[in-house]
Amino acid sequence: MADVVNGTPEFMDGFNVLKSALTQMRMRIKALEEDIKHLAALPPKQRRAVRYYDEDGTPIDANFLIEAKAAAIAKGKEFIDRHTEPVWAFDTEIARQLVLSGKFITGRKLGTGSPIRKCIAKHLRKTPSMTNESLWDAVKENPPNGFTVCDNRAGKYIEGPAKFHNMNFERFCNVCAEERKALKG
Repeated sequence: MADVVNGTPEFMDGFNVLKSALTQMRMRIKALEEDIKHLAALPPKQRRAVRYYDEDGTPIDANFLIEAKAAAIAKGKEFIDRHTEPVWAFDTEIARQLVLSGKFITGRKLGTGSPIRKCIAKHLRKTPSMTNESLWDAVKENPPNGFTVCDNRAGKYIEGPAKFHNMNFERFCNVCAEERKALKG
């Protein structure tokens, strides 16, 4: 397969249109199946009384409608079967190439800790007998760059430079316990 990570935007737009079409087709099939279930549940006499009209005014009875919807479902399932495997393979190839190229991979490297974890470990190396409260006070006095230690009516927490870098006091205590285990073992 070609280099899909650096593919043209037009190609990716076409690919996304196909994925969207598959999703729409699945939703359409589900709606058609519900319609058939509803029409089939009607008693035969009532089903014959149901009349739909075509664009040109031709009456269509419910039995013909059930058959037409069943044929549309079969065509839709054929479309899905034909295109799902290539889309899945293409999605997998995109993910594989993104991982190999290193694009869109952000964050810390595996095995490295957050700045708060490093600060906790530093304090525990100096004084291993520190309690969680004394560690909290130590981090509060000198927090890592970009972090703010808060103690207000919302509780005790540490705000990071980004929205997802926050740490509440419960998590702080768990990190302290993990760092104590790491120092002992």
